[in-house]
Amino acid sequence: MIRGKIIVDDGPDPYKTLRSAHGLSIYIEGGGYRVLWDLGPDPNILIYNLEKAGISISDIDMIFISHDHADHYEGIKGLADKVKGVPVYIPFGSSDHLKQLIKKLGFEVREVSSPTIISGNIMSIGQLYGPPYEHSLIVIDEYVLLFVGCSHPGITRIVDRAVIFGYRPDIIIGGFHLLNATEDNVRRILNDLIRKGVKKLSPIHCSGKIIVDLLKTKYKDYYMSLHLGSEFKF
Repeated sequence: MIRGKIIVDDGPDPYKTLRSAHGLSIYIEGGGYRVLWDLGPDPNILIYNLEKAGISISDIDMIFISHDHADHYEGIKGLADKVKGVPVYIPFGSSDHLKQLIKKLGFEVREVSSPTIISGNIMSIGQLYGPPYEHSLIVIDEYVLLFVGCSHPGITRIVDRAVIFGYRPDIIIGGFHLLNATEDNVRRILNDLIRKGVKKLSPIHCSGKIIVDLLKTKYKDYYMSLHLGSEFKF
């Protein structure tokens, strides 16, 4: 089983339990591991939300930072005295600033260039250039889940890489980077993802209103609604 919770996102928590921020962080349990996918822009918000969500921070096994933008990594500053020595996976090509920050806080930096099995059913598809360099996370159980940060290299290109790696995503959760896309372009992207076999899409963070509206109205069977504080289980 794969389960998790949206810990940081731009939109509000309708239950007003967690604090929103422009950024992304998702807690994931899968393959026998507890994972943080991205860390949001604010260490105080990250820790507050993790604690409010009832997540034992000290039990986190590994951390992934999708790319070198502060709204995806600054939260790591709140974890330094709570999670010691766990590996932090970042895409090859990330800045020296990010690598030095991770090391200074006492974490182990692991750069990922090519598609890499991290452990069991958890893997990185390897870095792709947007800019910036970015990698995405695959977690496998009954379904293949693809977690994306901001999809700067392009969401269809990311899915193509996953397919080449041997894992066709059933479900995609994260930022699709379509804030400024036209409706026609978003339709083309949705149709392409559906042709590639994607069954459910949950665009959050930087995805934009157009893709959410289209999924709600024209592609209802493919929409999975998640927001800050949402839990998921597959």
